[in-house]
Amino acid sequence: MMRIRCGPSGQRLNLARLCFRMYCQGKPAIDTSQVTQSAASVAGNVESVKIPLRTLTKMDRFALIVTRTMKAHEIPLEASKAVVEKAQDKRRILMNVGLFVFTIVGSIIAIISGKRLRNSKSGGYTLQDRNKERYERVRQREAKAKEQ
Repeated sequence: MMRIRCGPSGQRLNLARLCFRMYCQGKPAIDTSQVTQSAASVAGNVESVKIPLRTLTKMDRFALIVTRTMKAHEIPLEASKAVVEKAQDKRRILMNVGLFVFTIVGSIIAIISGKRLRNSKSGGYTLQDRNKERYERVRQREAKAKEQ
């Protein structure tokens, strides 16, 4: 429930109860003087609230530029934590999507090149051919060893 300050004494009223009481009595819900006084007090409190700042590293600046959160010439020495975290989240998402696309494209290229090699007229040089050559060399070595 929302509470508002009324008057210089700082008395707090429950807004829902106040509106209900005024509605049941047939009076206007809120006195305009109460609203202006509460708005002035809220405005005074807003100025005293400080936004936490974070000193930017090179990686933070890179994230701000890549995600287009800020332009390169507009980046200050310190920025709010919310802005930096937003830029870092965007950067992480971009990295994940980029790695996903890179993996898919690499897989497709590997499949296509494997099929081309297998279907080439020259027969290609496959792992099976390498394995046959290796066993032939092993047999030749064994045959030489028996002769000696």
